[in-house]
Amino acid sequence: MTTAFISAFAIEKRVGTTSGLINIAGNQIYFEVAGQSRPIVFLHDGILHSRVFDAQFSAFAQTYTVIRYDRQGYGASKPPSVAFSEVNTLKGLFDYLGLETALLIGGSAGGRLALNFTITYPECVEALVLVGAPVSGLGFTEHMANRGWRNKWGESIPEFINFWANDPWLIAEENPQARARLRQLLEASPLDLNDSPVEMLEDVQALPHLSKIRVPTLILVGESDIADNHAHAGVIQIGIKDSERKVITHAGHLVYLEQPEKFNEAVNEFLNARVSK
Repeated sequence: MTTAFISAFAIEKRVGTTSGLINIAGNQIYFEVAGQSRPIVFLHDGILHSRVFDAQFSAFAQTYTVIRYDRQGYGASKPPSVAFSEVNTLKGLFDYLGLETALLIGGSAGGRLALNFTITYPECVEALVLVGAPVSGLGFTEHMANRGWRNKWGESIPEFINFWANDPWLIAEENPQARARLRQLLEASPLDLNDSPVEMLEDVQALPHLSKIRVPTLILVGESDIADNHAHAGVIQIGIKDSERKVITHAGHLVYLEQPEKFNEAVNEFLNARVSK
């Protein structure tokens, strides 16, 4: 498979802008695009919106066409008003922007989406970078669900912000600047922590279908991430033939926010060796 090259200029010519709100299946989704060459689509995690990839968006725009968007109810996207599928929303973005194939970089819930999308639309994906990604269909321990009982769950948005800003696995304790940035992003976009007001339609369960994924895959996990995410990373490596798994030191769950230089180096090394050769 060869990725069709595209540019921000070509996308702007097609849709009239390189950023803004677009309608996908009845919901208002915010996207941004920059650069030229092979397209990379960044898929954010379930706590923060696409600004979490600031360090990657600017760096990879030098050699790729970079695309990021906020899922329904995150960042600059509007809360959903129509039931939606995350996989179909991503496919709608592909169709709107004129993407034939792309490289997907997904963090946490964005990595789960990347897996589900690749299984559903294998012709649209050339390579995967999965960061602390869970596998849909594989459960979690009580320790994961309750975050080791380290903090008390809150009921208000400020309490939820404090909960995640103090979580010992989301950001490694040795990264206070990244922890401050996490809090800043959440305080600037507190809607990120709201539950969806409409039904989220169920996508494919990836666990039974991992072996069907045939694209180059890099699995990254921070050394200080919670145990379940390391277990899920191992399952992905077993399931996807010839996939690579690396542990990033001095990082927790949000590797790209905590160690952007290490993250970018690992991704570039993988893409140069497995995709761009």
